[in-house]
Amino acid sequence: MIQKQKFSAHEQYTKNIESDISPFALFMLRNKAQALLNRILIPDTLISELDEFTKRNNVSQSQEELHSSCPNCLKAHAIKTAIDIGLDADAIIFLQNLLDGKTGHEGYYLDGDELIKI
Repeated sequence: MIQKQKFSAHEQYTKNIESDISPFALFMLRNKAQALLNRILIPDTLISELDEFTKRNNVSQSQEELHSSCPNCLKAHAIKTAIDIGLDADAIIFLQNLLDGKTGHEGYYLDGDELIKI
Protein backbone atom coordinates (compact mmCIF):
# COMPACT_ATOMS: atom_id res chain seq x y z
CA MET A 1 0.00 0.00 0.00
CA ILE A 2 2.80 2.43 0.84
CA GLN A 3 4.54 1.75 -2.49
CA LYS A 4 1.34 2.51 -4.37
CA GLN A 5 1.02 5.86 -2.62
CA LYS A 6 4.65 6.73 -3.45
CA PHE A 7 4.09 5.69 -7.06
CA SER A 8 0.94 7.81 -7.25
CA ALA A 9 2.81 10.80 -5.84
CA HIS A 10 5.59 10.23 -8.38
CA GLU A 11 3.07 9.99 -11.22
CA GLN A 12 1.44 13.25 -10.14
CA TYR A 13 4.85 14.97 -9.88
CA THR A 14 5.80 13.75 -13.38
CA LYS A 15 2.47 14.90 -14.83
CA ASN A 16 2.92 18.35 -13.25
CA ILE A 17 6.42 18.69 -14.72
CA GLU A 18 5.32 17.53 -18.16
CA SER A 19 2.39 19.96 -18.19
CA ASP A 20 4.84 22.85 -17.61
CA ILE A 21 7.07 21.85 -20.53
CA SER A 22 6.16 22.52 -24.15
CA PRO A 23 5.68 19.51 -26.41
CA PHE A 24 8.80 20.47 -28.36
CA ALA A 25 10.98 20.76 -25.24
CA LEU A 26 9.65 17.43 -23.98
CA PHE A 27 10.47 15.87 -27.37
CA MET A 28 14.01 17.25 -27.18
CA LEU A 29 14.54 16.17 -23.57
CA ARG A 30 13.46 12.64 -24.36
CA ASN A 31 15.84 12.55 -27.31
CA LYS A 32 18.61 14.04 -25.18
CA ALA A 33 18.47 10.85 -23.12
CA GLN A 34 18.82 8.80 -26.31
CA ALA A 35 21.78 10.94 -27.37
CA LEU A 36 23.47 10.39 -24.01
CA LEU A 37 23.29 6.64 -24.56
CA ASN A 38 25.39 7.29 -27.68
CA ARG A 39 27.78 9.56 -25.72
CA ILE A 40 26.41 12.69 -27.37
CA LEU A 41 25.67 15.71 -25.24
CA ILE A 42 22.80 17.98 -26.21
CA PRO A 43 23.00 20.91 -23.75
CA ASP A 44 19.89 22.18 -21.99
CA THR A 45 20.79 25.67 -23.20
CA LEU A 46 20.41 24.48 -26.80
CA ILE A 47 17.09 22.82 -26.02
CA SER A 48 15.87 25.99 -24.33
CA GLU A 49 16.95 28.17 -27.27
CA LEU A 50 15.24 25.88 -29.78
CA ASP A 51 12.09 25.87 -27.66
CA GLU A 52 12.14 29.67 -27.60
CA PHE A 53 12.69 29.68 -31.37
CA THR A 54 9.56 27.56 -31.89
CA LYS A 55 7.56 29.93 -29.69
CA ARG A 56 8.73 33.15 -31.32
CA ASN A 57 8.32 31.69 -34.83
CA ASN A 58 4.96 29.99 -34.33
CA VAL A 59 3.18 29.62 -37.67
CA SER A 60 0.15 27.74 -36.38
CA GLN A 61 -2.75 28.67 -34.18
CA SER A 62 -1.85 26.04 -31.59
CA GLN A 63 1.19 26.04 -29.28
CA GLU A 64 0.42 22.36 -28.67
CA GLU A 65 1.88 21.24 -32.00
CA LEU A 66 5.28 19.59 -31.79
CA HIS A 67 6.90 21.73 -34.46
CA SER A 68 4.87 24.91 -34.57
CA SER A 69 7.52 26.73 -36.59
CA CYS A 70 8.80 26.00 -40.09
CA PRO A 71 10.74 22.71 -39.77
CA ASN A 72 13.36 23.89 -42.28
CA CYS A 73 13.98 27.10 -40.34
CA LEU A 74 14.01 25.25 -37.01
CA LYS A 75 16.54 22.73 -38.29
CA ALA A 76 18.76 25.48 -39.71
CA HIS A 77 18.61 27.41 -36.43
CA ALA A 78 19.41 24.24 -34.48
CA ILE A 79 22.45 23.45 -36.61
CA LYS A 80 23.72 27.05 -36.66
CA THR A 81 23.27 27.39 -32.89
CA ALA A 82 24.95 24.03 -32.26
CA ILE A 83 27.95 25.11 -34.33
CA ASP A 84 28.04 28.53 -32.63
CA ILE A 85 28.17 26.97 -29.15
CA GLY A 86 30.85 24.51 -30.22
CA LEU A 87 29.05 21.17 -30.29
CA ASP A 88 31.01 18.36 -31.89
CA ALA A 89 30.22 16.74 -35.24
CA ASP A 90 28.40 13.78 -33.64
CA ALA A 91 25.96 16.12 -31.88
CA ILE A 92 25.34 18.07 -35.07
CA ILE A 93 24.69 14.88 -37.05
CA PHE A 94 22.33 13.71 -34.28
CA LEU A 95 20.35 16.98 -34.58
CA GLN A 96 20.28 16.75 -38.37
CA ASN A 97 18.81 13.25 -38.16
CA LEU A 98 16.42 14.11 -35.33
CA LEU A 99 14.72 17.17 -36.79
CA ASP A 100 12.39 17.08 -39.79
CA GLY A 101 12.86 19.07 -42.96
CA LYS A 102 15.80 20.50 -44.83
CA THR A 103 18.40 22.79 -43.31
CA GLY A 104 16.89 26.18 -44.14
CA HIS A 105 15.81 27.58 -47.47
CA GLU A 106 18.59 27.92 -50.04
CA GLY A 107 21.17 28.95 -47.42
CA TYR A 108 18.89 31.09 -45.24
CA TYR A 109 16.25 30.85 -42.57
CA LEU A 110 13.84 33.19 -40.84
CA ASP A 111 13.90 34.03 -37.16
CA GLY A 112 11.04 36.41 -36.55
CA ASP A 113 11.46 39.16 -39.13
CA GLU A 114 15.19 38.56 -39.54
CA LEU A 115 16.61 36.64 -42.49
CA ILE A 116 19.70 34.75 -41.31
CA LYS A 117 22.39 33.25 -43.52
CA ILE A 118 23.37 29.72 -42.53
